[in-house]
Amino acid sequence: ADSVPAEAGAGGLEFVAALAHVLTHLASLAGRPQRVTRFHAVRAPPLSIRDYLVRMATYFQCSDECFVLGLVYIDRIVKFHPEFTICDLNIHRLLVTSVMLGAKFFDDVYYSNAYYAKVGGV
Repeated sequence: ADSVPAEAGAGGLEFVAALAHVLTHLASLAGRPQRVTRFHAVRAPPLSIRDYLVRMATYFQCSDECFVLGLVYIDRIVKFHPEFTICDLNIHRLLVTSVMLGAKFFDDVYYSNAYYAKVGGV
């Protein structure tokens, strides 16, 4: 898991590692959710945020900008819904949804919702 395939985007390992660091820190701030939403899993997935991002980068084959847009979308959720807390139970689902939206908005070529759901394990 130390290397990221070439398809992962121009930023490669450094980009995925930096993004994973930020998101892991963000998910660790809240602890357990005060309010459970449809984004929350019953238990935290066994896959680390970094490994999940590597998987997404490999199979989504989207530009790095889609991951940045995903962060922007997550930031907007938190700003417009302060009661929504990001934690280890929802970060994976938030990521797959927000990056998928980023790919559909920014990239010319993208996959079906079913494909993104399969890659994301939802």
